Amino acid sequence: TMSFRVEVMQEAADSPYAAATDLAELLVERGTPFRDAHALVGGLVRDSLERRVPLAELVEAHPDLGADGAALLEPGRAVARRTTPGGAGPDAVAVQLERFAVRLDADAERLG
Repeated sequence: TMSFRVEVMQEAADSPYAAATDLAELLVERGTPFRDAHALVGGLVRDSLERRVPLAELVEAHPDLGADGAALLEPGRAVARRTTPGGAGPDAVAVQLERFAVRLDADAERLG
């Protein structure tokens, strides 16, 4: 009885705000302590929402993020970067879907 609104899911996945964690991780990779990176990115997101300025514009203009940070905001990029088993990335989801398909087939056969 479950249904999915794929368009809404796609829109959420493609939102630049979905990449906030990726922006913080980029800053951490460059030596910024996580709590500072979290605060900085949170400030950019808040500023973007309050002033209605595209997040990509603020990220690209920030000296610690620039073009590398803006590239992380491209549609689908945040989701594609999720590679942890059981995570939300395409490869991890494909593994889960296959596992569930096998389970459903086994259950259907058992109930059969």
